[in-house]
Amino acid sequence: MTKIRSLIDPRPFDSYKGNYGHSLIIAGNEQMAGAAILAASACVHVGSGLTSLLTAKTNINVCHLHTPEMMVGNWADQNLRKQWISKANHVLIGPGLGRSQESIEILSETLSSIQPNQVLILDGDAISLWAKEGPFSCKGQLIFTPHLGEWLKMQEANNINDPQEFSDSYQAILVLKSHQTEIYQPSGLSYSNIPGNAGMAIGGMGDTLAGMISGLMGQSSSPLGAVLIAAYMHTAIANQINQKEFIVLPSRLIKQIPEFMKDLFELKGNRFERRI
Repeated sequence: MTKIRSLIDPRPFDSYKGNYGHSLIIAGNEQMAGAAILAASACVHVGSGLTSLLTAKTNINVCHLHTPEMMVGNWADQNLRKQWISKANHVLIGPGLGRSQESIEILSETLSSIQPNQVLILDGDAISLWAKEGPFSCKGQLIFTPHLGEWLKMQEANNINDPQEFSDSYQAILVLKSHQTEIYQPSGLSYSNIPGNAGMAIGGMGDTLAGMISGLMGQSSSPLGAVLIAAYMHTAIANQINQKEFIVLPSRLIKQIPEFMKDLFELKGNRFERRI
């Protein structure tokens, strides 16, 4: 717990939203508005300074209504895509993206647009498309968040079976999701998260984790730090819920994020002090 707490700095009283990053999420085709909502809502709830969502046009109103704290745009607008990608500090693409030709074009354009100072998180359908249609190159810091089925597709596409070898080969952070998620960084230590629970085996749980990772990018000193704290909080909150509830609903987990994060720090006088 002490190690996890050290990965997020207390917020100074004179903070403003520009201190905590601009997250762009590209998610949710016409059938998958829920994936977009979960990812973007999780991003907002972990404290992203600014959250923008590009999604299918039919999803825009419901996404606005569900999470008014984020900006929402039509992902079919190529000029808007390029503008928002260029302004973002970190981009998450994939939850509910679908696997249509439009999805492939959006993914390819996003990968080619990312600059060396940006982070790109690939989740869900973006991973499947990356493995099937690519692999594509990218100038920025890549983070992959596959579940076991998606990891098999990545192995087949790259003929690389070892997670550490994959991380080294693509200079990417690999978040290999399972009952006890493993995290690999290029040429460095690997990490095992705390064990989860069977109540987490439900749709939307991965979208939530991906959104949390994105939202924490602007609050941690490194992409790896954001991944580690997101994975820990995601599981720790789920384990708390599972003590009383058989199934851990992702929307329920998201609502508990701010309170859980508050408990990581305690207000003392005029400043925040770490609780060790």
